[in-house]
Amino acid sequence: MFSHPGEIIESYEVNGNTYTVYRASLRDPSALTLVSRLQILVLLFVEGGTYIDTSDDRWQIYILCAPCQYD
Repeated sequence: MFSHPGEIIESYEVNGNTYTVYRASLRDPSALTLVSRLQILVLLFVEGGTYIDTSDDRWQIYILCAPCQYD
């Protein structure tokens, strides 16, 4: 089961939906795994984008989680 890495730093509600923002350091192994899996999207969607240096543990990542809606 997936759990969000890091700590909750903010939650807010829009139109009855709750959104949560998490902050994690690359020192956290689960955050590092998530970043390594998502980095390909930078190359696909950001012109001139490159991977970050994951050996630099000063990086902080922020994750915005929207509610899942199933029909």
